[in-house]
Amino acid sequence: MQSTSVKVTLISSDNVEIQTSLSAVKKCLTLSTMLEVLDESKTTDQPIPVPAVDGETLKAVMEFSEQDFPKLQESVKEIPAKGDEFLTRIIQDRNLFFKLVNAANYLEQDTLLQYALRKLARKIEKMNVEDMREYLGIVNDFTPEQEEEVRRSHAWAMQEPEQQ
Repeated sequence: MQSTSVKVTLISSDNVEIQTSLSAVKKCLTLSTMLEVLDESKTTDQPIPVPAVDGETLKAVMEFSEQDFPKLQESVKEIPAKGDEFLTRIIQDRNLFFKLVNAANYLEQDTLLQYALRKLARKIEKMNVEDMREYLGIVNDFTPEQEEEVRRSHAWAMQEPEQQ
């Protein structure tokens, strides 16, 4: 079966239908495995439910999956320009970005997960502790005394990050 020309319909948790190529679907190991188990030739004409991912997020995952991006090597620090442009657009909506990371993990779209986590790391490495807490939605549950003790014992971690 020619996976680039075959279109597949995905149904999100909020019943949004997403039309995408079979090759894009196969980049998500969860969906690829499901197609293999269910016999791909008999199921590609059936809508595939993706109950853990909403429509907006599923559309973004498939938009990324339609592209051909190389896996990142540990030594490579930069995301390819096209992938960086996509993630720069998505990261503007923090809620959508985190849903995208969760969906990439759930669907096992490893390249997207790798790119998104690298993008997140680049974003937060330039933040101070308070900004990181706010961005990541982490509640500071330390008492003032505990926080002062942490600041004293880990002074190196409390320094303002260098702006690049």
